[in-house]
Amino acid sequence: MRTLFLLLSFMLSLVLTAQPAQNEYRWGMAYLRSEQYVEAVKSLTKAAEKGNPAAAVQLGMLYHQGQGVEQNDERAVEYYGRAAQKGDAKGQYLLANMMQMGIGTPKDPTAAAFYYAKAARQGNVEAQRELAEMLYRGNGVQRDRKEAARWYAELAARPDSNALFMLGGMYEYGDGVKKDSLRSVDYYRQAARLGHSQAMLTLGYNYAATRSDSAEYWYRKAADLQLPEAQYNLALLYFSRGDVAQGLQLLEAAAGLHYAEAENNLGNLYAEGRYVAKDPVRAFQLYKRAAEQRLPEAQNNCGNMLEAGEGTAANPASALEYYARAAVQNYAEAQYNLARLYATGKGTTQDWQKAATWFERAAQQGKPEAQYNIGILYLRGQGVTADTAKAHHYLRLAAQSSSPVAAAARALLH
Repeated sequence: MRTLFLLLSFMLSLVLTAQPAQNEYRWGMAYLRSEQYVEAVKSLTKAAEKGNPAAAVQLGMLYHQGQGVEQNDERAVEYYGRAAQKGDAKGQYLLANMMQMGIGTPKDPTAAAFYYAKAARQGNVEAQRELAEMLYRGNGVQRDRKEAARWYAELAARPDSNALFMLGGMYEYGDGVKKDSLRSVDYYRQAARLGHSQAMLTLGYNYAATRSDSAEYWYRKAADLQLPEAQYNLALLYFSRGDVAQGLQLLEAAAGLHYAEAENNLGNLYAEGRYVAKDPVRAFQLYKRAAEQRLPEAQNNCGNMLEAGEGTAANPASALEYYARAAVQNYAEAQYNLARLYATGKGTTQDWQKAATWFERAAQQGKPEAQYNIGILYLRGQGVTADTAKAHHYLRLAAQSSSPVAAAARALLH
């Protein structure tokens, strides 16, 4: 009987303690809604000190935002932590966020994943999204695509467009799930119908080779949402059909959104005067914008124009820099051009060793002119140790090509 009395007394004390805390919390939220932040902080602090987790969460947000109090992320983390320890899902999610980004506390992806998981298991959607992403990428946790797929599936049932899109990709490639092309397309379609532009684009890609009209439909949907990659692919589709007007309009739109491939291809049209009036200056401007986004083809095109002085003042040294940027990205044409400048000393000090290095790299990628030149260097022992076998190997490759150097390569072999 005494044990029962003590238990009832304890439970009653909890109720009596919780009631004032809940009242203070309600007053705090009322003050907050009327934008009386100082009074809100006072009431919420009292509620939080009495153990109300919702009040602790709200206080954390106020300290993070600097409303009613001096902005203080460390205090925000403290209050989120109090709520998290009492099992509050929102507190756990917000604490994990701060840990993941290193705000108000040292960056700790592992601890962030721990609290995201706690909140996710309580149904916090934002935490489920973050946890699924961390499991998929292996950030803060061991990468587990199967477990990521489970969380994405739970989110997809809500439905959640990004989760549907991720599942589409996972089923397309058999990543964490059994490969299933039909399920993949179905997930992409569901995501696309919810307005997911990347899902629309992906459907366009999937249909491009077999169902041109369906590809056009999905590219158009994504293009209307200002997705530049979709505008670019739709432009290519129209060009392939001979619809130059629509192709140009979309190519200009994608370039206007700084999509590098669109800028580069539009630059090609202005450089060649194809479909538009020839304008080397405009071409160089477009190439340069794409080159700044590290597109190797555009970097090589900038090099060509700077070397030739087309659309801009001739500057072989700058040309060499652009060729080098593309060359290190394994772009064969730029590797060959870079080798040429080192071989001739144009825009730089002549350097046969560097010339040989870049000729050989381009040759290994099947560039006939590079194969011919590195073949000669191996014959002469210029920039490399003389090696007749290697010389003949590269010259034979060049001789078998349709390049203008083929005849010269055959002559050297005989």
